[in-house]
Amino acid sequence: MPRKLHPIVSTHKVTGHCCLYLGSDTSILKGLENKPEAAKHYWQELFREILDCTPVYAHIWQPGDIVFWDNSQVMHTGMPYNPNKYKRIALRVAVMANS
Repeated sequence: MPRKLHPIVSTHKVTGHCCLYLGSDTSILKGLENKPEAAKHYWQELFREILDCTPVYAHIWQPGDIVFWDNSQVMHTGMPYNPNKYKRIALRVAVMANS
């Protein structure tokens, strides 16, 4: 998987608020481009610190549910599921700022 280079702080394009831009161990920080193991260790430590003090929302899906989030501002992940037992319909809708 190709590595994605990005800064650790990003500015929201609409609100102007600064926030941490946390990637995964497939992301690499500017300045650590040639040190992938150091970047991976840094992410793991940072995630542990952040997740210890961050509220977590876990959705219990019911038929008809729709969940929205600001993809640029929320850490999110999917959960494994059995495709032979459950039918999954995933649709993506994007809302773009016109500025």
